[in-house]
Parts: sequence; structure tokens; C-alpha cells
Amino acid sequence: NKDQLHIKHLSYMSPEVIIDKKVLYQSDTFSFGCIIFTMLKRYINDKNKQFLNNPKTISQYKDEISQYESHFLKINFTRDDNNLLHQLLQNHPFERGTLQSLSKNQWFNDSKLKALNYIKNINGDAESLSFLSKLPDNLQLFENKIIEREVLPSLLNILNNNTSHRDLVNAILPCIFTICDMPMIKVRFETKIWPKIKLLFKQSTLPATCLLFLINKMTFLGEKISKNDFETDYLHVICKSIDSGVSKLQIPVIDNINYLVKKISIEKFNSEIYTRLIKVLINCNSNFLKVKILNSVKFLFDILDHNLINDSLLKNLSLIKINEVNVDVCMSMVTVYEEIAKFVSVESIANNIIPVLVNILVIGNISKEIFDKIMSLVLTYLNRIKESREKDLERALLVEMSSLNAKSEQNSEKENSKHRTLDTNFFENFFNETNNKINTELNLLNEMNNEHNSNNNILPNINEDEFK
Repeated sequence: NKDQLHIKHLSYMSPEVIIDKKVLYQSDTFSFGCIIFTMLKRYINDKNKQFLNNPKTISQYKDEISQYESHFLKINFTRDDNNLLHQLLQNHPFERGTLQSLSKNQWFNDSKLKALNYIKNINGDAESLSFLSKLPDNLQLFENKIIEREVLPSLLNILNNNTSHRDLVNAILPCIFTICDMPMIKVRFETKIWPKIKLLFKQSTLPATCLLFLINKMTFLGEKISKNDFETDYLHVICKSIDSGVSKLQIPVIDNINYLVKKISIEKFNSEIYTRLIKVLINCNSNFLKVKILNSVKFLFDILDHNLINDSLLKNLSLIKINEVNVDVCMSMVTVYEEIAKFVSVESIANNIIPVLVNILVIGNISKEIFDKIMSLVLTYLNRIKESREKDLERALLVEMSSLNAKSEQNSEKENSKHRTLDTNFFENFFNETNNKINTELNLLNEMNNEHNSNNNILPNINEDEFK
């Protein structure tokens, strides 16, 4: 059966194939037109019946061919779309043209299509770098789906394969982050984009332009990546910027100190960020940068360990050469010292703060107003030292008096005990000596009595009671 023979082949077939049983090169042109027709209907979300999508019989096919014009009236195609389809879907094959001639049609020379093809073949030459520099401003010309499925994957692929190509990396990063900032673009930054960007950190050196761009994206990245990635991979970028010695790279870090304090642990901040900033403060020649760092440091006292303030901050601040800095630096230093004085002991104030303030008074480049303020601070701190020392001396005096009283009472008790011991011994010795004397006299008496008896009673007989 002829109808059954062609049932599976009627969709998108040209009239000459179905009706005249002729197959020409232009027959493919007609089929190509049917495919484009279907794609455009789906693109504009038109739900009307498709053209030659699945006719069951030749009669159905002929009906659809005859209704071809009515299909166009129901669909809101652009003028370029209509012109192309009218050419491709002509009933007479030789009026359609060849595929080669159709490639010159304006429809196939769309600037966005050319741009997509160009992006996929970027090689890093001067022309492609110029193209990429203009791409962020023209991304809105592409549909969101095209950006998500074509543009972004192509850019990430180029970045992945050219991490050592500095100029290309510098040109691609703004394009990628512009896409991420587009509100309707749906892309998982942490899983799709961040792994490609992290590859840059494995390079021995990062170009300054790349560093600056990534540092300026600090808050954006802080919200998109994990805390662990921020403290490890991205902190590496921050430290490189501080160590670069380039104020243009250091200032964005200083401006985001408060954000960094909240984003990373205190231990990481003290060991990685604080120490580097203090080193820059001591060694840099820029008064503007010194003021920036000093103004940021004074907001860190709530999180800095007080031992760190005593052992490190005060010591390093004293290394700044007062005679080489301007009035703004002097004023910022005074403000920092004023904050430090709230946390440290009077010993630190006396040994580390007052000498520097006095030095500023003597040789610093300051105005009369600042001189008066510093003098007032010095007097305030001296008075604070005086009050503290007076209290210490009063406490010491009380302790000393208490100690003397205790010793006096102890000595008095010892003396009384000694007297009591001496009195007891005296009477015991006196009694023993007296008793001995009595016994001696008694013995003498007995001898005398015996002698008397033996010598005819020369002496009168004296009894013991009388002798005693």
C-alpha cells in the first residue's frame, strides 16, 4: 500500500518527495525549513499545532501544506524569521535555493551567533583580548539560557586551559563575575565556578590586575564560598595583596578589615592579617597608607589579645619615626594611643605611651590645636599614674604598718615569756642554793656538836631548831 509505505516518512518531507516521488538537493532545504519552524515555535512557547510534525496519510499531508500560510498568521515570528521560512518552505523546489546560498542569509549571520562562535575559539591574541574587554557590557544581549549553557561554560573552559596566560585571565575574570551578578542567571558558584578560579592560586605568581580584581570581590566571594575555602584559598590572595608592597592592592584589604574580622577566626586574623599590616605600617613610605592602617587598627582592640597590644603593637608603634610623618599620621597615632590607654596598665602608659607622646610634642609636625590635645592627654595620663601610685603606696604603707604591729606583738609575747622563764629559774636556783647552805650549816653544826661532846662540852649544846 503506497500510503502505508510512506507513513513513517511524511514528517518534514518536501512536496516533490511525497507527491512527485522526486528527491532533490532542495528537498533537504524544505526539511531544514520545517525543523527551524518547529524550533522557533518552541522558542516562543507557541502551543498551536506543529507544521508537518506527524501527518498520518498523504491526504493529511496535503491538507497541512495547503494551510501553510495560516500557520504563519497565528505565530508571532520576527521579520527575519518569516523571510527565512518563506524561502525555505516554498512548494517549488527551485525557488528555495541551496543550503550554500542560504548560509549568506542575514538570519544565519546574527551577531550573537557570531559572538558565541568567537568565544569558543578565543586564543588570547590582541583581537580576542579586545573582544573580551567589551563582553561584560554586552552580555545582556544574550538570552539567559544561552549565557548559562554556552557563554559561561566556554569562558570557564578557556580559564581552565590558560591559567598561566596573564592577559587572558585578566580579561576573562570580569566576564565571569559579571555573569554571576546578573539576577536571572542561575549558576552554582561554589561547585561550578570557584574550582576553576582556585586553579589560579596554584600559580607561583598572580598578576597584579588579577589580584586587585579578586580582592575587590571580597564580600561577594565571602557570601558564595565556604568559610574553610575563605580561610585557606582566598586568604592566600589577601596575604599576597598585603605583601605586594603596592598600596593599590593593600588599600582594599584595609578597607575591608571589619569584614575580615567577622569572616575568619581570631587566631587566623592575628597571625596572618594583623602582623602583616603592622609590618606595612612600619616600613611603608606612604603617609596616606599609614593613616589608613592606624584608623583600622583602633577598631580592633576589642578582638586583639591585650598581651599582643602590650608586646607587639606598642613596641611597633614606637618604631615610627615621628619627624618623618605628617600631621595626619601624628593625629592618627595619638588617637590609637588614646584607645590603647583604655586597655593597658599604668606601667605601659608610663613606659610606652607617654614617651612617644612627648616625642610628638617636641619634634612632631603638628598644629597648636593638636599640641594642646596631646599635652592634655599627657597630663591626664600623668595624673592617672599619680593616683595609681598613691593608692599603691598607701596600700604598701598599710601592709608595712600591719607587718610592724604583728612583729611588735610577737616580740612582746616573746619578752613576756622570757621574763616568766627567768623568774621561775631564779626562784628555783635561789631555793636550791639556800637549801644547800642550810644543809652545809647543819652538817657543820653536827660536827661541832660531836666535837663538843668529845671535848668535855666546851660549847653549849645547841639543838637544830635554835640554830635554824
